[in-house]
Formats: sequence, structure tokens, C-alpha cells
Amino acid sequence: MTKHTNKSIEESRISLKKFELIYSGFIKVVDALKWLGIAFFGSKAIHDLAGKFTSASFDLSAIIQNGDASGTPLTLYAITLFAVIVAAISIGYGRREANLRKTTVERLTKQIQTLELQINPTRTSSLLTTRGDTAEKDKR
Repeated sequence: MTKHTNKSIEESRISLKKFELIYSGFIKVVDALKWLGIAFFGSKAIHDLAGKFTSASFDLSAIIQNGDASGTPLTLYAITLFAVIVAAISIGYGRREANLRKTTVERLTKQIQTLELQINPTRTSSLLTTRGDTAEKDKR
């Protein structure tokens, strides 16, 4: 019975190796076909445009200068929209960075406490939370 079990395990390993070889070959073929497709369609697009003059222009100056029905120029709307987008991105970035800082502080807190206790066991804690925030009881 032991010989049969060992033979089954060995056969399984061989089958697994065959499957891995077939699968890796399949992945390589798919990858090659992907790049060939990209090259084919890219060359087709370049061939269709080769030697031809293409031009695209947009004239928005009349729309921007005239404004809407209320008489407000569209440049004001565009500047306001740009300012709102920049403000939203800035607020999101600030919150992300603050959260990242707090996560880093939380990750390093245990290590720092261990090292501080080794250096000076009588030292008291700063009573901050593990994320570096002020404790609720200390807030006024």
C-alpha cells in the first residue's frame, strides 16, 4: 500500500509539472498575441493617417466672452469651477496625509514604548492615544 501511495504522489507531481508547463506556455502565447494585436492595430491607424493633413481646432472665445443669458461671463464660472476642484483635491490630499501619519504613528508606538522602557523605566507616558491624538479626558 505504501508503494501505491508513493506512486500516486509521484504521478501527481508529474501531472502538476505538466500542467504548469502547459499553462506557462499558454500565458506566453496569449501575451505574444496581445502585443501582436497592439502592433497590428497601431500600424493600421498610422497607415490610415500617413500622408494626410489632419487638423482640429476649437473656438470657444466667442462663447466665453458673451457669457450666458444672465450676462455673467463664462470665465467666471470656469475660474470658480477650477478653484472648487483644486480645493477639493487639496482637502482630500491633506486628509490622506494626516491619516497616513496617524497610521505610521500607531504602527511605531509599541516599538517606541518598548525602547523607552529599556532606557528609562521610570519615565511616564505622554498620555496620547496610540494614533498620536490627545486623549479625550485631556481635551477641554
